[in-house]
Amino acid sequence: MKKDSHFAIATRRPVSVLMVVLAVCVFGYVSYQKLPLTLMPDISYPTLTVRTEYPGTAPQEVEAQISERFEQQLGVVQYLNKITSISRADQSDILLEFAWGADMSEAAQSIREKLDRLRLPRDAKRPLILRYDPTLDPIMRIGMTGPYPLDQLRLYAEEIVQRELEGEEGLAAVKVIGGLEEEYQVRISEDKLVSLNLDIQTINTRLAQNNVNLPGGRLEEGRIRYSIRTLNEFKSMQDIGSIVIAQKNGVNVQLNDIAVIERSHKDIEIETFVNGRESVEIEIYKEADANIVEAAKGVREKLYGTQKQRNYFNQDAIEAREQRRAEIRQEVRSGKMSLSQGRREAALAEREERLMTDYVAYKLPEGCELQTLTDQSVFIKQSIDEVRGNAIVGGGIAVFVIFLFLRNAGHTAIIGITIPVSILATFAPMQLSGVSLNIISLGGLALGVGMLVDNSIVVLESIFRCREEGDDFVKSTIRGVSEVGGAVVASTLTTISVFFPIVFVEGVAGQIFGDMALTVVFSLMASLIVALYFIPMLASRKFGGKSDSGAGGWKTLFSLSFLGESWRKFSTSLSDYHALIKRSFWPSRILWSLCYPLVLTILILTLPFRITMCLVGKLLAFSAFLMMLIVVALAWVGKTLLWILYPFLKLFDRVLSGLVILYRRLLDWALNNKLFIVGGAFAAFAATIIFVYPKLGSELIPKVHQGEFNFHVKLPVGTPIEETTLVAQTIEAVALESEYVDRTALLIGSDGSASAEADEGENTGTITVALIEGADEVIEMLVLEEMRDFALGIPDLEVEISYPELFSVKDPIEVEIYGHDLDDMKVASSMVVAAMNGIPGVVDVRSSIQKGNPEVQVIYDRQRLAQLGLPLRAVAELIRNKIQGQVPTEFQQRDRQIDIMVRLDEQDRMNLSDLREIVVNPRGEVPIPLSSVAELRVREGPNEIRHLDQQRGGVVSANVEEVSLSEATLMIEEALYDLELPLGFEYNVTGQA
Repeated sequence: MKKDSHFAIATRRPVSVLMVVLAVCVFGYVSYQKLPLTLMPDISYPTLTVRTEYPGTAPQEVEAQISERFEQQLGVVQYLNKITSISRADQSDILLEFAWGADMSEAAQSIREKLDRLRLPRDAKRPLILRYDPTLDPIMRIGMTGPYPLDQLRLYAEEIVQRELEGEEGLAAVKVIGGLEEEYQVRISEDKLVSLNLDIQTINTRLAQNNVNLPGGRLEEGRIRYSIRTLNEFKSMQDIGSIVIAQKNGVNVQLNDIAVIERSHKDIEIETFVNGRESVEIEIYKEADANIVEAAKGVREKLYGTQKQRNYFNQDAIEAREQRRAEIRQEVRSGKMSLSQGRREAALAEREERLMTDYVAYKLPEGCELQTLTDQSVFIKQSIDEVRGNAIVGGGIAVFVIFLFLRNAGHTAIIGITIPVSILATFAPMQLSGVSLNIISLGGLALGVGMLVDNSIVVLESIFRCREEGDDFVKSTIRGVSEVGGAVVASTLTTISVFFPIVFVEGVAGQIFGDMALTVVFSLMASLIVALYFIPMLASRKFGGKSDSGAGGWKTLFSLSFLGESWRKFSTSLSDYHALIKRSFWPSRILWSLCYPLVLTILILTLPFRITMCLVGKLLAFSAFLMMLIVVALAWVGKTLLWILYPFLKLFDRVLSGLVILYRRLLDWALNNKLFIVGGAFAAFAATIIFVYPKLGSELIPKVHQGEFNFHVKLPVGTPIEETTLVAQTIEAVALESEYVDRTALLIGSDGSASAEADEGENTGTITVALIEGADEVIEMLVLEEMRDFALGIPDLEVEISYPELFSVKDPIEVEIYGHDLDDMKVASSMVVAAMNGIPGVVDVRSSIQKGNPEVQVIYDRQRLAQLGLPLRAVAELIRNKIQGQVPTEFQQRDRQIDIMVRLDEQDRMNLSDLREIVVNPRGEVPIPLSSVAELRVREGPNEIRHLDQQRGGVVSANVEEVSLSEATLMIEEALYDLELPLGFEYNVTGQA
């Protein structure tokens, strides 16, 4: 029959179908091993940030000279949806949000070309183009503590921990933060500088000129060629202090005559603590395509050693090694073992010890401790294992339900086999499509498990019905599949048509749930093919019946006669070739004889290949036999269960029969009351839309309890890092007092790197709190409320709570305020904050408009400077070099470069009066203080100036607690509706909503 010939192949070629299925399963398992393991799908946000550092400037200067010029130039980039600028002291951030699907590489290139056309101020650094990537977050954070100074502790972290980890597979970077960075400081006395008529810039120049190693070319003398090198780099602090900076009255003035030179540390930008102890933190970043779980496992083994390495230091193992050494020494003395054998044993033991001690914790100095602060892989593995376990349980329940209804162990076993086969077949296209193994794709598999058996049940029931009508095994299979094949294909394609369009959805939702859609589609396609070809192949076989070829099949399966058969074919081919030579005429005989070595070589080489292929065939046949055996075993187990569960099944039949009778009566009544049924359906639908649907909350991603949270603290801009540390430590102490807290990690400040947030600084800190194992969400909220209640009593402190997540770049609630006047902007933001604080469920309300950074404004008198012949820029740079300092050169210490910082001694730059007395004409006959040519004003500047789509604005953000995001948004809009903002100001509620 032509119509069903493509289904009949499953019955005519069962071995071929089985081999294809086995091959697909093997490929699927190999693909499963290669699938990257992540918590969520890879999310690529169409967002770029242009960050420009402009040292020594206030937000107003950054806005006027950097941000506004960038906005005008970048506002016309193709596919740009929104542009936001944040101007802070010393830094400008331009945030560009593009349309989903935009080519970010092309956008970055376009931005780079436009930036190249701009002329930046002389002191502004080159703009950096940063792309937001959730994988920029470290996969692990390691805290290192010990009884050593912080500079020494940081050195150990850089020299030992960082170097050991940087070569690990799957890691992109290892970053050390916290501690104290070593620095050589040259602290100059202002009085001596003035008395000797010296300029601080001269000192910087002298230092740079006297710290050189330069090649001097080559010199040949006879047959010898010399390389000439100038070796005058600083070797010690004495070398730095002995350089001559000037001559006065024929006497050399050395640097140590006017300055104190000492080994110190850079200004502290970041402080880290572990459980209240000062520490150094190591952040570990993975490569883009690396498996987080495997990378983290490699890091843990490198840091703390493998289980075998840790067992090496057990007391029993140590005693066993000592006993073995004593035995070797005794045997050498007694002559039972030669001296060379003893040395070889000692060398092997030494080699084993080197291998067993090759991990970081062992190499650290005594007292140094490493502690894992955060590890993304732990939660990922727990989540993946939980979803995987639920999928397996769901598959088992599905098979049991099928068994209850079919009451046929063989059919249930056949259908049960389709679940793992379909899932294994799904992994190969997942790997080819770049889908990772995450909770979303595994959720798609779990969702598909119930649907995988639908096609198989329909096909098998059709086959069984045809068999009951009198057809034999083969005919019933072909007819049964042919009758329902079209319907099965149509129903599967209908389901696929529901899920597949999700792949084309744009935005975060599309990127997250695209993996689920692809996984469901792949699994359904696999189940369709299995139902149409693999199920018919199994259904057309007789399992457990008598067969004449049964014994022969067993003998053939385990027979090694193929070895003799291969040799017989080899000898027969050789004999046939001899006969060919004898039958040929003498010219042909000579030709065949010349080819004899080649033919013999080919036959000898093909003999192992033929034997190998026969072995492969035997192995595949054995695999098929095992699969058939599993089906028979499952059928036997099913029959046993039928006998055991007979009373329960009888009760189930009665309940099911009663439900069928009830359904028939309800169906008859529904057919007789059509208008009532249709009207009731429409009424229920309308009631749901009007009353139920509005009360349903909505949010992008629900919070996931991980037993860990981040408690962010923020003090007014300008707060020194020491005060921020004290405040944060008091809050950390509250967390440590809780019996539910396992550990805490405190990080104060920011290093201004690409991964740092724009508003981080000396006034901000983050307390990471990890709860004890088994702590639930109630305990987490209890600890959180204790910390939050304590923080409420600290003035000018803002608090924000966050959880480890990679889902969104926005806060749940954001209210954008538009206006121009900065003073009115403060008033408007305060009004919005006050209104939102009164809304239940809206917590951690904070505004981007805060108390400004206290600053000293130096207003120069241009007329006075002109009379004295002093260029304004030269005076301003002189003040900056004396107060802020400059690094003219570096000190080479082995393979490390240590900065040499030159500036005034701390006693000469402690307060405003010292600033006023700084001399601005270092080579003048009469010293002129700064107060003579400038006015010093103490003012409070804005903490930042933000532009939203090239218009000044501010952002008030908040978190949501115990209410849905949609409900909170609605309440905020109602609360702000009657708010009377200053003239010219307006607002817009945004965020994740």
